[in-house]
Amino acid sequence: MKPHSFRLTKKNRATIFEYAELVDRTPNQFLNRFLADFLIGPFNDPMAGTRESYLCHFSFKTRTDAQRVVSWLHQSEKAVGDGWNLEAEIIETPKGSFRIDAALFKNGQMYRIN
Repeated sequence: MKPHSFRLTKKNRATIFEYAELVDRTPNQFLNRFLADFLIGPFNDPMAGTRESYLCHFSFKTRTDAQRVVSWLHQSEKAVGDGWNLEAEIIETPKGSFRIDAALFKNGQMYRIN
């Protein structure tokens, strides 16, 4: 897969440059370390719930888009196999977008994902 480029907002770019300079790193070094520490690490830990919670906070343009995330949630939960049962519902907002309401259940306990 060919890498894609993207643009940062002016505020994000300025923040990266500010903190990179503070710790004497290049903006590239700082951003890559920040992503590894605060995105990649937590997102790759299936027990943390970070990625699930974050992804469920998005509004989706279509029910199909939201359903793709719900399907991924079910696959992710099966892969972990820790006995929790996932329940997820797609809700249409008054503005016509779609949100995910999801929670995990086990032994009478509930852990809300979003």
